[in-house]
Amino acid sequence: MVAGRVDVERALRAATFREFDEAFTAPLHGFRDANDYYARSSSGPWIVGVAVPTLAIHALDDPFLPSAALPLAALRANRRFTPRISERGGHVGFVAGTPWAPRFYAEEMLARFFASHFDRRESK
Repeated sequence: MVAGRVDVERALRAATFREFDEAFTAPLHGFRDANDYYARSSSGPWIVGVAVPTLAIHALDDPFLPSAALPLAALRANRRFTPRISERGGHVGFVAGTPWAPRFYAEEMLARFFASHFDRRESK
């Protein structure tokens, strides 16, 4: 099934995510090319309609979603979003500290975010 839809050899030679998406991901899932895949799979157009408080955590060094792909304008335009963009963190990494005392940034941010919203509801 895969061999008929994608260029497996080209995918194996890919040196970047874009090259891999062009050769494999896009055709496998019915997209015209990598640009079509990125445009139609982006969360950007949906952000305007989000009506509940939402925390968006991202690292600028994420190898899968480079900073140029972030819909920052849309995130900033919707007051329901709280964007937390860090310089480092990789792809869902956000672990700091030592192996014996790790700190999990995303989980800590989420706990603070929830606490701030629960505190506001209780004070009304």
